[in-house]
Amino acid sequence: WGKPWAEAGQQFDHRPFIDANAFDLSLIPPMGPNGEIWEIPLGTTNICTVLFVNKALVKQLGFDVPKTYEDIVAMVPAAKAAGLEVIAFNGADAWPWGTNWYSMLIGRLSGETDWVTKAVNGQYKFTDKPSIDALKFVQRMVADGVLSKNSVLVDQGSMESTMSNRKALMMYQGHWEAGNLDPSIISDLVLIPFPKIPGEKANMAGSIAGAISVGYGVTKKGAEVPAVRDAALKFIMNFFYSEPEVTQRLRDGGIVAPILKNYQAPADLPEVIKQKIVLANSAKVTTEVEDSIHSGASHDALMAGMQRIVSGTATPEQVAAEVEALLRK
Repeated sequence: WGKPWAEAGQQFDHRPFIDANAFDLSLIPPMGPNGEIWEIPLGTTNICTVLFVNKALVKQLGFDVPKTYEDIVAMVPAAKAAGLEVIAFNGADAWPWGTNWYSMLIGRLSGETDWVTKAVNGQYKFTDKPSIDALKFVQRMVADGVLSKNSVLVDQGSMESTMSNRKALMMYQGHWEAGNLDPSIISDLVLIPFPKIPGEKANMAGSIAGAISVGYGVTKKGAEVPAVRDAALKFIMNFFYSEPEVTQRLRDGGIVAPILKNYQAPADLPEVIKQKIVLANSAKVTTEVEDSIHSGASHDALMAGMQRIVSGTATPEQVAAEVEALLRK
């Protein structure tokens, strides 16, 4: 993930050595303060906030793929009458509350892609209005019937089973879940950013939360000897980023989309995988992922606190105050 190399002073800027004829450089985000690229990502930004919509089930109930939050709310009575979940979500696991929900909501409601960084650095507080509004929106989803109160009891496998067995209209998770669903349901799915929510800032319309993909690179020490550096880069580029390797990663759900220049997806690639490529290349705004910035006791309190909000045992204000107090200790 790069952190050990950073801590050891082993990061090496790959920019002068990345083959612009092989890679689409516009799909490789800067990683250092001066635009440095510390590793070659396996794929485009990992999209952590994807709404998987079973368009067949939605259409069966008389609706279209939602464009706004209100469109989802309108489906609740019909979904309940049919015995279906509206949005399946693995809320028993702590991390998705930050990775999936808070990351998307704080960006949409604050209008800033790096709100969490600014909060961690002390420029903002988790008790500020955008953060309280993000937590209140989770509370609202439960009240509206969009997100089940029982989602805090659902683990990842159960969520995947619910979606695969057509027991939910939608599922909210990262792009990687496409590879964990039953193949028989894939043709029924469409992948979209979460629809427009009440109170979101105009500049964040259709935004997704994403993290730089892991990848391969050369350490600073390894690059000290030009022959070693060149051999390592040749191996990395000719093996790990060969088209067969990249295509297999796509099939396995390991990446959203390739960073190879002029990559042509095989005709037999599942439609949902092709949708991921379109989604990755069309996302207009990417916000940071909460748990890639925020860690420690305050982060843990935020995750557990969101579970408590959904369960009805804590208010957004109580959770925000706890998080802020722990962060400033």
